[in-house]
Amino acid sequence: MKKIAIVCLFEKTALFIQKQLYALIGEYVDIHALSLEKTIYSNIQSDLVLLGDAAVGKIIHNYIHDDIEMLSMKMTIGKSGFEKLLSIPEKSRVLLVNDTVQSTYDTINLLYEVGIRHLEFIPYYPNMVYNYDVDIAVTPDEEALVPPSIKRIVNIGGRVIDPYMIINILTKLELVNNKTLRDIVFNRTNDYIPRNPQLLDVIASILKSRNHLEKIIEVIDEGVIAYDEGQHIILFNEVAEKIFGIPIWKAKMMTLSECFSEISLTVENPEDLCDDVQSINHTDYIVNAYPLYIEGHYSGGVIRYKEFSAIRRLEKKIRQSSKGGGYIAKNSFDDILGKSPVLRQCRNLAEKMAKGDGAILIEGESGVGKEIFAQAIHNASFRHESPFIAFNCASIPDTLIESELFGYEEGAFTGARKGGKPGLFELANGGTVFLDELGDISPNMQTKLLRVLQEKEIVRVGGQEVIPVDIRIISASNKNIPGLVREHTFRMDLFYRLNVLSLKIPALRERGDDILLLLHHFLQGYGLRYELSKEAADVLLEYDWPGNIRELQNVSAYIGYMSENRLITCADLPQHFAKKMKKPLSFQQEKGIFQSEDEEMLSILLLLYQGREKGRHIGRKEISQQLPAYGVRLSEGEVRSRLQKLAAAGLAHCGRGRAGTRVTRAGEQRLRESGLL
Repeated sequence: MKKIAIVCLFEKTALFIQKQLYALIGEYVDIHALSLEKTIYSNIQSDLVLLGDAAVGKIIHNYIHDDIEMLSMKMTIGKSGFEKLLSIPEKSRVLLVNDTVQSTYDTINLLYEVGIRHLEFIPYYPNMVYNYDVDIAVTPDEEALVPPSIKRIVNIGGRVIDPYMIINILTKLELVNNKTLRDIVFNRTNDYIPRNPQLLDVIASILKSRNHLEKIIEVIDEGVIAYDEGQHIILFNEVAEKIFGIPIWKAKMMTLSECFSEISLTVENPEDLCDDVQSINHTDYIVNAYPLYIEGHYSGGVIRYKEFSAIRRLEKKIRQSSKGGGYIAKNSFDDILGKSPVLRQCRNLAEKMAKGDGAILIEGESGVGKEIFAQAIHNASFRHESPFIAFNCASIPDTLIESELFGYEEGAFTGARKGGKPGLFELANGGTVFLDELGDISPNMQTKLLRVLQEKEIVRVGGQEVIPVDIRIISASNKNIPGLVREHTFRMDLFYRLNVLSLKIPALRERGDDILLLLHHFLQGYGLRYELSKEAADVLLEYDWPGNIRELQNVSAYIGYMSENRLITCADLPQHFAKKMKKPLSFQQEKGIFQSEDEEMLSILLLLYQGREKGRHIGRKEISQQLPAYGVRLSEGEVRSRLQKLAAAGLAHCGRGRAGTRVTRAGEQRLRESGLL
């Protein structure tokens, strides 16, 4: 049998409620009465806890398991007491007498709620100073507390449990069925005046199972105001009470215009409210009104208030449920592995950028992990609960980029989806958009992207409605964007909009021992326990890694699939390493070439090293211009010849295009041996 615990401030109240519940549902549940008047020393073992007052719940919270639900009791009055109140002359001033301040005001609220509006109630409770000229007192079985000067006492009897409260209790205990509703709610509570007769009538007509009841209760999550044909408020729920800051009992004595005037609103015709936006106490609400007709006659209406932020939260849930894997940032800063100084510095900068909201331009070679950094920044920002959408702009026609980013309306072009389609900027509202390979977009798309950054709004393809968007844009490119600006192929104003915060991710070859750390991490993913030979480690550290981390992942996969030994040697590496990683020759070994050019070679190596330390690559022209400072004069052609020889000796690596030539580890070692470092 299910168990109920009744907890009240006073034992008298708890026993009073227990007696009523036994008469109503005693055959279905076991009922215990507890009070704070008698200290509670142990945990309350029960399926449901009923509170005589909401404040009691805060006091006994530690004695109740988190899984046990608490309900505050809702009381009403019997029909005999109701009829006694109707017998009192209209507009009479009467004293409402009860044992505490709270119970006194609760009773006044109750009487107004059940329709006793022809009387003016004056609260009275023990120790209250009484100086009113009143002859009549109304009390729920507390006659001993009535002042002696009162001439007429109307005892309406003790409060009884509201029928809707009985339904709520049965629902929580999973006892709702046709039998309990018929026998308990509509037979045994016949002499009770329900606090919400309209809702009780609805339940009586449509409730056939527990599931129906739960759906009705769950749907009451908005502010609801019901009014009659004269616009007198007849229903004002607790959510509406919180929204308007007007007590329920007071609201039910008002008309709509009086209620709205309390918050400085003017509504001439409430039925005109359709998706109207109202700001109440600094909170925005979407308001809708519905007229009610009973048997063809206008009978008032209902107004619903839905908090705008709740709608936004629902929209976000819808976006998240429909977005798919590409709309979630999976990586955090914990996923960025490495201990090298250059990576730590880069990661620290990125963590600081995550705290702001400015646009970020990430630069770095292909494969260095630009999107991983973008995801980590998003997840560390205040936007982390909103979508993260990545879009690669490389080699995509303008029309496709525009329809994907901005969305389109129905009929915007041949093949457009019926009903149109929201773009990625819309779907990412509140979150982050990562635009990769941004250096490839056309001047036309650059102009449209600039408008998004400036105005924070978009227009769908084929549409006219201006849609506001709140997004952070993180862009990336492996191209030299400042160089593109100088060449007038990338808009300068767009560059500065995108480059509020700039992040340069180091190439893998610049990260030293991080190469081995990452290799270990990737191989662990294949379930390998291995040892790396010194020769293989040297080869990996010396290698230039043009594909960066992506290439290292491929090498790890190759080793994982192909190696059969625990000790990984050079023979276990991909074949192209044999060509790339020849053992560097010393100057002395290149007799006839290096001995006569020793000073020139060392000077060039030193310039390459200094350029790298400054974070830049220098070309043949700049080397030729700087060599005279070291007492060496060479033309650009001669510099090229020397660079080729240095590369052949393994002391330098010649990159393509803007990558330039870089000094290798062997080159650094040669400079140290010469005393230049």
